[in-house]
Amino acid sequence: AVTFGSLIIAAGALGGGVFKFGFLPKLESDYVTASVRLPLGTPLDKTKGYRDVVQKRAEEVIAKFSKDGAIHEGIFAVAGGTAGGGGGPGGSRGGSKGSHLAQVRVNLVQSDQRDFSSGDFARAWREAVGELVGVERLSFRYSFGGAGGDPINVRIAHPDIDTLEKTAQVIAGHMKSLEGVTDIDPGFSPGKEQLNVKLSDQGRALGLTERQLATTLRSAYYGAEALRQQRGRDEVRVMVRRPRSDRVTRASLESMIIRTREGKEVPLGVAARLEMGRAYSRIYRVNGRRTISVTADVDKKSANTNEVVSAMQAGFLPNLVREVPGLTYSLEGERKEQQESLGSLGKGFAFALLVIYCLLAVPFRSYLQPFLVMSAIPFGALGALLGHYFMDLELSIMSMMGIVALSGVIVNDSLILLVATNDIRRNGGSAEDAAVLGGARRFRPILLTSLTTAFGLAPMILETSVQAKFLIPMAVSLGFGILWATIIILICLPAFYLILEDMMNAFKWLYPGSKKETDSEPEADDEGPSGEPEPATS
Repeated sequence: AVTFGSLIIAAGALGGGVFKFGFLPKLESDYVTASVRLPLGTPLDKTKGYRDVVQKRAEEVIAKFSKDGAIHEGIFAVAGGTAGGGGGPGGSRGGSKGSHLAQVRVNLVQSDQRDFSSGDFARAWREAVGELVGVERLSFRYSFGGAGGDPINVRIAHPDIDTLEKTAQVIAGHMKSLEGVTDIDPGFSPGKEQLNVKLSDQGRALGLTERQLATTLRSAYYGAEALRQQRGRDEVRVMVRRPRSDRVTRASLESMIIRTREGKEVPLGVAARLEMGRAYSRIYRVNGRRTISVTADVDKKSANTNEVVSAMQAGFLPNLVREVPGLTYSLEGERKEQQESLGSLGKGFAFALLVIYCLLAVPFRSYLQPFLVMSAIPFGALGALLGHYFMDLELSIMSMMGIVALSGVIVNDSLILLVATNDIRRNGGSAEDAAVLGGARRFRPILLTSLTTAFGLAPMILETSVQAKFLIPMAVSLGFGILWATIIILICLPAFYLILEDMMNAFKWLYPGSKKETDSEPEADDEGPSGEPEPATS
């Protein structure tokens, strides 16, 4: 009752959010990077001004954190692009270019030489910078690892682009109200300003077409090829276009004369309507539908990604779909990879359990005793959960892999105990004697197997280097899980054995042809995988 009650409590704690799940662990690096993205087409001088502001705030935060010595090795600032290559762990290879991009990176000293984390520095830096007017996105990165994608990525689709952009703004606004959600990106950029020229009714009545209008404008501003000359092996093209003085103002554009096919002349301002607009820098489509992805990051210290996304799925996103007809959404990024990875791992684990059952059923010649051997697996998972709780770690996909690997070790210990118990029964001992003597006989090998496994993993669990932190959740699952499962195997597995014996005796009337009238097991269940029986002594 106590063991099954503990499983129920653990399941409730897992569902209630006591044990956090973070998919892949993110490790703090010694680099804190602030990336600034301005509207496309922003002049480089303006971008440099924003870069200088962010860099100045970084210097103020450095002065605030500095106490006994230097806490950083240098500051790298760039305007007109982002750093690539040797940008520290997780850095990209090539970086991005554009006059609207800027980046400031602070190279901190190693973690063992300072009394604060990279996340603490990033949070203080973000607070010092605050909201910058005119910035499309300001993000701070201080970790590497994790899944391939943003922690929060909501992809929305709608036939109308204006409705799509308004909905993206609504989602971004809702994310700003959530605690721990940072670096929010609405997912679309207005792009560069452009002048849209549309043929008017009067111009259409004069016989003009959009193609003719576009060709005339291109020839006037870009140029029309008038002549080609051969100079040695090179061919020189001579282009003719309007003078520079007639190509710099909107008034000169509107007054430009357009000639129709009949030879009539009309100003462009009469033949067409000129409207200011913007050109989209990037257009995303999925299955032929226009989409926008609203992304954000999550501060692990104040929020959990799965809890934030689940809260949005529970109320906000369904209500938004009802309010905006034709809107559809999907969760991408880290959430999608998490579902795919856990689904694949779950199928593989189920198949492994089936194979284990079949391999145990053949030597035991029983359909029930393999369940006894495998009954300790859930309790090993409970030990893994307790280990993560005491070590203050989030559950991750590495933790789940550790639990899968833990199952094999647990089956090994349970198998040793059950084989010894069956040997004693086969030599004529009662079920109660077999349960007690089997545990006594196999106490030392079971305990040594568990302790050597746990102590062998202890150096990895206690390691503080960045290289080992990625594997620590798996080691915790194995080490703590095997210790807890050992207690269950030695104390509770004999009790489970007696429960199964009582059940077999209770349903003995289903086997009228059975020759056994004692409380021993049926013949099919008595034979174990071991060789010669050992004396029934402890």
